[in-house]
Amino acid sequence: MKKLTMLFSIFALIFLLAVPTSFAAAADTNVAKFETHLKSLDQSDPFVKTQIEKYDKLSQSEKERFANLVYDPEVHKQAFGVIQTIQPLSQKNSTTTFANGDVVITGVADFGSSKSSVTTQGVSTQAAEYSEWGSYAWTMTFLGIDITTLKSKVFYTVNSRSEVLRSDSCVNTHSNIDPFIVVSDGTSSHFKSGGYAFGNGPFTVYGTPTLGFVSASVAIIVKSKPGDTYGWKESTD
Repeated sequence: MKKLTMLFSIFALIFLLAVPTSFAAAADTNVAKFETHLKSLDQSDPFVKTQIEKYDKLSQSEKERFANLVYDPEVHKQAFGVIQTIQPLSQKNSTTTFANGDVVITGVADFGSSKSSVTTQGVSTQAAEYSEWGSYAWTMTFLGIDITTLKSKVFYTVNSRSEVLRSDSCVNTHSNIDPFIVVSDGTSSHFKSGGYAFGNGPFTVYGTPTLGFVSASVAIIVKSKPGDTYGWKESTD
């Protein structure tokens, strides 16, 4: 009986030691996979470089937590649900969180000007026309590290009274370090309406086979005039 009890004790000890080790091994595997993925990216890309710097500042336990989020299909499926959800129109900023607050999705508006003066016979005067821009960016962040960003930026011309005369162009861009997601840019468009310049940037977001080949077609819309820029995301599926 004593021998049998001792055998059970040994098996129990082995089991208790093995379980934490297996969990740690899984976490280490995800960390190693993600770090290998980072090495495959364009290191000269400012977005990639900035996110790597953020990642390097995480503690080992934070890296494990981060990597487990990145390689969790359920988190990504939930993110796809957020991607496809239509936002209320005309927002300057928006925030959505899930996964106990570890995943944050933001929409942020920004704007700027290349306003300049014209000098005639030694007198500096305001230019009759000048260029402005407004942008709206949708970003998914895991533990403070930006994973995927979709952005539309519209350029337009205004007069000396800051009235929009015309829309000139729209550029839609993305940045992505998510190993489970592939992003494709569509052809952007722009127009003027109601005193604002609008930019429409379409994107298709694909999930890898691990996610079951899911996809979402969305547009990032930006609406801008001097000092007043908004944006939102639309599902175009």
